[in-house]
Amino acid sequence: MAGTDRTYPLYDSRFEHDACGVGFVAATDAVDRHRVLRLALLGLANLGHRGAFAADGESSDGAGVALPLEFPLLRRIAPGARGRPAVAMLFLPAKAVSNAAARRIVEAAVAAEGLEVGQWRDVPVDVGQLGSEARASVPAIAQVAVPRVGAPSTSSDGCCSLAAGWRWLPRAPA
Repeated sequence: MAGTDRTYPLYDSRFEHDACGVGFVAATDAVDRHRVLRLALLGLANLGHRGAFAADGESSDGAGVALPLEFPLLRRIAPGARGRPAVAMLFLPAKAVSNAAARRIVEAAVAAEGLEVGQWRDVPVDVGQLGSEARASVPAIAQVAVPRVGAPSTSSDGCCSLAAGWRWLPRAPA
């Protein structure tokens, strides 16, 4: 296969351009989380050179920072869940009828894997911070908590089932 390095079979130089603007910051000791967040936000601020802004000059491509959820926050998202629930961040249709249908599709996908949705949480969005183009198409953002199956030490089965359910979602009817 052209471009493939046999010592690194998953690497293909033809896709070298795909990682523009990707950065990773991590703390191996998990002690100074605030410092990691400050560095991640600084890195994000330095990605403006990519020109990922809409014609309105206010809306961007939605680049952001992914952080692990702390256990106290998980408890607020999913009260009553045993152990650490899995939490998915979903972008759903803004219209109420389509939003309800999308939630049913998510619940069906989770149920098809033998799991159940423990809790839905609507994520507050300050649309005043969005550019006019982004504001015109802003989705509803929701988190869905799915309790882990089995004991916390054997939760990998629940993760695999949840991942299988997510794979089914893109093919689900709208």
